Amino acid sequence: MSLTGLTNIELGAEGRGQTITFLTNRNWTVSWSEPWITVTPSSGSASNGTITLNVSATANQGVARSATVTIKAESLSQTVNVKQESGDLLVGTWGLIHYESRHWRNGKIWISEDIDCNPYAPSSLWDKKFVFNHIENNSYAMTIYYWNSDSSKWIADSAERVSIQNNTFVSSVQNSDGTYRAVEIEIRSLTSEQLVLYDFERNIPESGDEFYEKVTFTRMN
Repeated sequence: MSLTGLTNIELGAEGRGQTITFLTNRNWTVSWSEPWITVTPSSGSASNGTITLNVSATANQGVARSATVTIKAESLSQTVNVKQESGDLLVGTWGLIHYESRHWRNGKIWISEDIDCNPYAPSSLWDKKFVFNHIENNSYAMTIYYWNSDSSKWIADSAERVSIQNNTFVSSVQNSDGTYRAVEIEIRSLTSEQLVLYDFERNIPESGDEFYEKVTFTRMN
């Protein structure tokens, strides 16, 4: 077995794929050391031709990271080193373009909302901007602005510190009794142009309700 292409791969923060090519006349399998990497295909049969693998990664919102990809063909093996550059795709200003939510009470939909917004031509309180600034490691300061039609200005509504763990926002929300609970919001998609957040909560404290929310943003700067 021999590699015919890259032995070291460097991926951008967005994680777009690169290829590994190799030759082997034996059945083969591929494994990788970190969950943020995906390699396809992951196994195959003996071949007289060049075999091509695609290596991709999830978007990196934190510091630079590294992993290995190992190709095994019976007793033979070769390793490719993979590095992904640090990514602060999140940093900047994001304008809300669509808000979707469902709120269930006693097993029935109580509130349902589907709202399109235009942060470039704001007209109501639904028009919002989220501004993210990097603090340290995977922590960010998040400031939310809403459009005030009376003054025709963006007004800072709230600011909080959030951390990102495994493509999930983790923050604290205060309950009515003064205690706090951790809230996790999935980063469903993050590219240089679009951010999609997804949240689903079961058994909300005090009410036992269920709540689903999907929020889509476009990058403004």
